[in-house]
Amino acid sequence: MSAPADNLVPFRKQSFTGKRRQIESRPALALGWPTTTKARYEVFDAWHKIAMREARTNGVGRDFLAVARIVMRWNRGEIIDTSAELAERAGGCHPETIKREIAQHARLGTIIIHGSAKRRSDGGMIRTRTIRLSIPADLDPSNGIDGIEYDEGDLT
Repeated sequence: MSAPADNLVPFRKQSFTGKRRQIESRPALALGWPTTTKARYEVFDAWHKIAMREARTNGVGRDFLAVARIVMRWNRGEIIDTSAELAERAGGCHPETIKREIAQHARLGTIIIHGSAKRRSDGGMIRTRTIRLSIPADLDPSNGIDGIEYDEGDLT
């Protein structure tokens, strides 16, 4: 038999534990929504850059961020689609994946979730969710977000 090669990399133990990554909750500042179309796109693009960076840094999935521009209600600055609708738009991933990502982004401070309920005609209840864009309150101001206004009443 021949001798082992000199350039072999030693076996590395996998770092997978089987447990979900825990993310510390951070306070968020809700973004003020502009009245002009151009300003709305500029605010969204600045937010998207920050949200993608935070997601990548913290190991959070980006399926939700990939479809945010498509499902955004541009006149109000909100996302109201269900997890199933968002999952379908994200290439058919599972709705639980989207739910998990939305919860993680809320803990990161990149979105704010407002939940409510409506009564159906048959007496049952329908839970609804409204997602608004935000940035983490502890974000370094040198991240290129100058000129963005915040909603004062929406600090979570």
